Amino acid sequence: MLDLRLKPMIFINFFQQLPKGRLRILKKKGIITLFLIVIEFFCIEPIIPGIDDSKDFKDKTILFCVKTYKNNDILIDPILFLDDGKIVNLPDDLWSIDEKKYYLTENFNSFFYSKKKGYYFFWGGSFKGSISVRFPKQDISCASLTASVDLVSNIKISGDSMALASNKKNFKDLGYRRRIPTIEEKNTASKYLDLICLRNNISMSNMKKIEESIVTVYEQKSGKMLLISSFKAIDSKDYLHSIFFIAEKRLNRFDVTFDWYHSGYEAGVESQCLVDIMDLDNDCIVEVITRFSYYESWDYHIYKRIDNKWKEIFVGGGGGC
Repeated sequence: MLDLRLKPMIFINFFQQLPKGRLRILKKKGIITLFLIVIEFFCIEPIIPGIDDSKDFKDKTILFCVKTYKNNDILIDPILFLDDGKIVNLPDDLWSIDEKKYYLTENFNSFFYSKKKGYYFFWGGSFKGSISVRFPKQDISCASLTASVDLVSNIKISGDSMALASNKKNFKDLGYRRRIPTIEEKNTASKYLDLICLRNNISMSNMKKIEESIVTVYEQKSGKMLLISSFKAIDSKDYLHSIFFIAEKRLNRFDVTFDWYHSGYEAGVESQCLVDIMDLDNDCIVEVITRFSYYESWDYHIYKRIDNKWKEIFVGGGGGC
C-alpha cells in the first residue's frame, strides 16, 4: 500500500506542475479538494493559510461587469481593482493551488460574495441602483469568480446588454445618457459597418448567419455623443468575423475614431462587445470597457482617449478553461 504519510509532497508537486487551465478544471470539479481530504484521512495535515479578509481585500475598490446568464440570472464578474484611481489587475494567484496561495479564491468569495453583500449599480457611467449578492456562481466555466445577484433598479439588464457595479459610489458622473439608437443612428452604424467590411475584404453575401449586431448610444446634454457598435457573423466556411467600433459626433456628423476587426476559426475565434463607459479615475475623460470572448475564455479591455486617440490601457479579469 502506498504510504502517503511519508511522501505527501510528491502529490502536491504533481498538481502544481499541471497546466494552469487543467488546475482550474480539477479545482472546480472538486478533485483537488478530494485529494486534500484523502491526505487528511491518512493523518497528514496540509498547510492551508487562514483566511484573512482584512489583509488581502480590505479597502479595495473593485469594479464588476454585470450581465445576464441562463434563465435571466444576473451575474457579476470582477474586472479590476482601483487604488486611488489607478487601475490594478486582479491577482493571478486567485486560481493558484500553491499551498501558500490557493486560499485566495475562498478569501475573495468570503469577502466580496458573502450573502446580501451590497454594491452600487452603474449604467452609462451614472449611479442607477443597487445590487445584493445571492451566492457565488463559479460553475459557468472551469475557472471564474462570478456571483449570482439581485438587482434593484429602473434599468433592466437583458439579452446582450451589460453594465458595471462597484463598492465605490462616488465616481464622477460625466452626464452621459445611455440609450438605444434611433433609426437614423442605426443606419449610420450600418454605413460604417459596411465601410469596415470593405476595408477588410469582407463580403456580407458570404455570411450565412449574423450572431450579433448591437448599437448603443451615449449622449450628453451638450450634444456630445458616442455611438458604439459590435457585430459578429459566421461565413460559409464557418469563420467568425467580429467588428467593434466607436464613433463620435462632431459638427452634426459621426466619425469613426476607433475600430477593431478579427476573423478566426474554432480555437482562433475572438469577439469584442461593449460593457459600458465610466470615468474610473475622476479626470473627466471617459473610459470604454469591453469584454473580449475567445474560444474557451474571456477577459476585459479598457480604452481611453490619450493624445486625441483611443488607446488600450488595460487587459485583465475574466476566466475560462
